[in-house]
Amino acid sequence: MIYRLSEVPPSLNMMFHYVRKGRVLTKEYRAWRKAMSKELLPIMPLKCDKYSLEIQVPRKTRGDIDNRIKAVSDLLVEVGATPDDRHMDECRIVRADVDETIIEVVGLA
Repeated sequence: MIYRLSEVPPSLNMMFHYVRKGRVLTKEYRAWRKAMSKELLPIMPLKCDKYSLEIQVPRKTRGDIDNRIKAVSDLLVEVGATPDDRHMDECRIVRADVDETIIEVVGLA
């Protein structure tokens, strides 16, 4: 299944901040997850344990693209596409000539 996200996933560096008791989600990351969940929930039919993930981010995306994988894999758990992101067997992320982030999720047998 191929899905389009209207916003580029945040960098791992922007997802958490640390407090005395550990780490907490940043306000920006919580807002991104909420917005993207609303986009994906109506169209997310895939329910699988093992899956492969490919992410295409717009070429203009600043920073390290590998830092964006965690946000997408956690989003898939949030919308119920998979019970846990530890079931991801394979992941690929690339810069591409696209206007929005494209994720492809393939359920594996």
